[in-house]
Formats: sequence, structure tokens, C-alpha cells
Amino acid sequence: MPRAPRIMPLTDAEMSEEQHELTKHYRRGGVLPNIFRVALRNMKLFKAYKPFGLYTMALSSVPPRIREIAILRVAYNSKSDYEWGHHVRLARDEGGLSVEEIARIKQGPDVTSWGKVEAAVIRMVDQMRATSDLDDETYAVLMEALGEDAFVELLNTIGNYAMVSSLLNILGVPLEEGVPGIDTPLSN
Repeated sequence: MPRAPRIMPLTDAEMSEEQHELTKHYRRGGVLPNIFRVALRNMKLFKAYKPFGLYTMALSSVPPRIREIAILRVAYNSKSDYEWGHHVRLARDEGGLSVEEIARIKQGPDVTSWGKVEAAVIRMVDQMRATSDLDDETYAVLMEALGEDAFVELLNTIGNYAMVSSLLNILGVPLEEGVPGIDTPLSN
């Protein structure tokens, strides 16, 4: 269950000209998501984090489908409604995942309809959360499928989104209107 915000998102009126400029590309339909409105309360950290966050989200060599499966599994494991809700759209639009596949992420890696690589991605997220390690079989499957660069980038993507999911939960960053939480039924 979402908690009340512990740090309130900045309103547009509270934002400086620099803050507006730094976030102009993050607005969708003129709306800036609350994650950025909260992050802007610490400008030094926002500026330091922005290149890494952008890299793991949009610039790495991890295929979007793999990236979004990993991020949604992190969000589900972390019980982060905010991360889940925002990445459902990205999983569909950029990752090409169906509503059924997105729902299946919650069931874990052993669902028979996952391919070998997809199941290994989900298993990787689960193992990293449980042990901060990865078994040899999962490592081998993903290293062969992705190559060294994308594999290491996937590790960093999972770590980044685990951290972000924790921050979102701890700070109580509120979901925007119309963004689905983990328990919201999805429709085609």
C-alpha cells in the first residue's frame, strides 16, 4: 500500500528556471513525473545521477525487451507501484511486451512460456535480490545471449532500478493520475 509522501514533489511554480530546463525532456504531454519533482529537491545529486540513469534507461546496449523485463521484475520484487506503473507503458511501447507477458513477470522465471533468455533475466533479478550473486547457469545463458558489455550493463540496470525502487518506496513518491500500480489489472 502506498504511503503518504515523505518529501513532497516540487510544483512547477516552486521550480527554478534551471530545474525547468534540466527536466524539459522528461515531460510527457507537459506533465513532469513526480520522480523528477522529488529528485529536484537535491540538485547536486540530480545532476550527478542524471547521466547514469539516462544511460541505464536509454543508451545502453541492453535490448529494450530485456531491460523492461528486468525493471518490471525489480519493481514487482520491491513492491514499487511507482516503478511498476511507469515501466508498464515502456514495456509495451519500447519493449514490445504484451499485457499477458507483463502480467506473467509477476509469476517468476519458471513459467513455461518464457524463453530461455527471458527466464534467465527474471532469475537474475531474483538471485541478485536474494544473494547479491548469480549462479553459473544463469550467468552463462545471459553472457552468451547478451555479450560482455550488455551483460555488465544489465547488472547495472538492475542495481540502479533496485536503488530507485527503494527510494520511491521510502520517500512515498506518489503515482500520477492514471498510472497503474502493481495490483491494477492491465488491459490491451
